[in-house]
Amino acid sequence: NKKQQKKLVDILNQLKQKTDVDELKQLREDIVYENNKYLINIKKITGELESKIEENKLNLSNKADLKELMCIQETLEAKANTKELVDIRSEIEHSLEENVVNVLTKRAELEEEEEKRLLNSLYVSFEDRFRGSREDIALRGEVYIPYIKNAGVGKSKSPIVDIGCGRGEWLELLKSRGFVASGVDLNEVMVSESKKRGLDVEEMDALEYLKKQKNNSVGAVTGFHIVEHLPLSYLIRLFDECLRVLKKGGLVIFETPNPENIIIGASNFYTDPTHRNPIPSWTLAFLLENRGLKVNEIVKQKKDKVNMEDNVLEDMFNTYFNTSADYAVVASKE
Repeated sequence: NKKQQKKLVDILNQLKQKTDVDELKQLREDIVYENNKYLINIKKITGELESKIEENKLNLSNKADLKELMCIQETLEAKANTKELVDIRSEIEHSLEENVVNVLTKRAELEEEEEKRLLNSLYVSFEDRFRGSREDIALRGEVYIPYIKNAGVGKSKSPIVDIGCGRGEWLELLKSRGFVASGVDLNEVMVSESKKRGLDVEEMDALEYLKKQKNNSVGAVTGFHIVEHLPLSYLIRLFDECLRVLKKGGLVIFETPNPENIIIGASNFYTDPTHRNPIPSWTLAFLLENRGLKVNEIVKQKKDKVNMEDNVLEDMFNTYFNTSADYAVVASKE
């Protein structure tokens, strides 16, 4: 009857308002219960009509009986035509599935966000312990300032973009030297801290950030200890975007741990659990060249040579153990 249809519609309306999985399950049970009652009622009416016809108990000449039969037939036709019921049930099932998916998706997103916040905070603590002090990192960055100066970049019309800017030491150094620079990083904690220091930083994926920039609009793209975190396919797309956004004569500077130093390549590199794999200097240089950039120099910070009586041993030690812990490839757009 109409009351049962109305009840199903009411349940459907309730369903659209629910977001809790347990409540959705309860509504589903209510739907099944009401639907079964509805079908039982239809079967009952059908049975009554068939019984009366078979027993030939109706006097069709009697208008009252004829009227009763017609009413029963109309009722049966209305109830037997369950298209409306099927539509309601289908809509309810669809809404139920949709709501459950939405709830589970939202729950997964919240869990992912919470995990991201935990990892971001963890990585900040990790950097503070193992990366070195801000002063130490800034001092290491001094070696790259001449390359920026010689290229004539870092001005309002040729800004520097530092991807994976982290704690912002390099950006801070550039700012102190009067260069125009901005940074991008996925770590919300580091981005927040950098903004508090007055640095121009945005929380975003590096590749997506570069895609937003116009052709030939950037003076230099730098990245310190970022390439070792990235898969090859991402690196290729990243270098392609660097080539696109760089002005003619613009630079890229990518620094990464140096696996030619055996202590770094065999041990210290893996201190950071987010590192993927060491990248030898010749490999990184090849990738940049392959994507259309001209490699100008592979920069390794010099260390004092260790002298030994055995010249062969001395050369091996200085080559594989006493070499720079990091290197950088400096390349340009011709």
